Amino acid sequence: NGTVYALNGYASTAGLSCSAGTTAVPQNCSLSPTTITPTAQGATFTLTASDIAGDYYFSVQANGNDPAAVTHVAPMVLHVVDFSLGAPSSAGITLAPGASSAPISLRISAAGVFTGTVALSCGSLPAGITCQFQPASASPTAGSPVAVTLTLSASQAAATGTFQITASAATPGTSPKVQPLSVTISATPDYALSVTNATLTAQVNATANFDGVVTAVNGYSSSVALSC
Repeated sequence: NGTVYALNGYASTAGLSCSAGTTAVPQNCSLSPTTITPTAQGATFTLTASDIAGDYYFSVQANGNDPAAVTHVAPMVLHVVDFSLGAPSSAGITLAPGASSAPISLRISAAGVFTGTVALSCGSLPAGITCQFQPASASPTAGSPVAVTLTLSASQAAATGTFQITASAATPGTSPKVQPLSVTISATPDYALSVTNATLTAQVNATANFDGVVTAVNGYSSSVALSC
């Protein structure tokens, strides 16, 4: 908020506007009211400004509607800050129950004079899947992004299937930044060995024949060597 004072009995109105300084005016720059009547006690106005991340050096200009067209300028500085969360190094992860993923890399970058701390978390995690960030928070600055890693783990009880989760970065006062991840829980390929007649009785030096079955489980596709 700003204030316009009448000096030496000034009794005209003044028009208020945003004007460029050493940088352009922010893309969205508005004043309310745009025409004001200064008073000895001070008449207040409100300036609202926004733009993409960057530093803006501009002014509020008052143009008097008096015969001398008295003009006054008040310098303004607006620092617009932001941060971003880069795409994960792998957008699709496959895990077996009881296993953990290799570290997944992400990068947090800052724009403007950002000085906040960014907290990291996962969203939409199904039962049995957990995530861990290293580090759990980061403080990037412009030109100095922070690399973090994410590890996903599935418990033995995790249900199989493909799930869409999110990696989220948040700091107070801004909207969270989100990156999607696809996680597939797939049982480990294996095989089962069974003998239908596991107990036999045979005479001395007679041949006993046991009947066995080897069954592929969860898409097992390799050969198996059998021995006693």
